[in-house]
Amino acid sequence: MVALLRQWEVRVGDTTDNAIGNNIRAVRVDAGLTQTEFAKRLQVSQTTVSSWETGSSQPRRSNLFILLSEFPGLTLEDINSEKNGFARRSLRRSSDSQPEQAPLLGRVAAGAPRDAFPIEEYVAVPHSLHERYPNAFFLRVSGESMNRVLPNGCLALVVPESEVVNGHVYVFGTESGDFTVKRASVTEDRITLMPDSYLPGYEPIEFTRSGERPLPRVIGRVVWFTMPERFRV
Repeated sequence: MVALLRQWEVRVGDTTDNAIGNNIRAVRVDAGLTQTEFAKRLQVSQTTVSSWETGSSQPRRSNLFILLSEFPGLTLEDINSEKNGFARRSLRRSSDSQPEQAPLLGRVAAGAPRDAFPIEEYVAVPHSLHERYPNAFFLRVSGESMNRVLPNGCLALVVPESEVVNGHVYVFGTESGDFTVKRASVTEDRITLMPDSYLPGYEPIEFTRSGERPLPRVIGRVVWFTMPERFRV
């Protein structure tokens, strides 16, 4: 382990694009963990995990040590390699089985609330996720208020749920009939819909349990996202 970790800083510079971030994300998704849950196991913040997955930063050797300790089946190549990394292996496993699909029902705002509208389209979803969340559906994210975790234009996989857990990302319906996606901050007396963006200017939307303003309706929890096939980098 120590010998492998000594190679980390040298080998990490040889990777292209965002292989490390893609591999880390694939490990997390395969384990069925949210970014917050994954972060707790690695003893880092959710924003740190998000920055790894988007390629904004890379894990340190100490982070890698904890990652390999928490997931004993992983190797350095699983995380470092683009050709033989965990993401590529997961894709090969998925391609060996019948692809699963989930419906794309409309779009949801990551910014100001806006209407969701039906779209008759089906989108491929990893088999492991389809097994875990058979009733999940996709919504297209429009806006930048959640771009730390949900890029503008991505397809968010939503699991129907009616209860809100602090720190998770949900799709909410407002009293006006609009829909918005935000991270939930839950206390005894209020629910706050929090933006999670690299850009300034987005304000939380606060609801008090004792206030006259109705609490937002929970449509479902976001558990995964993918980019449309036409998306190019």
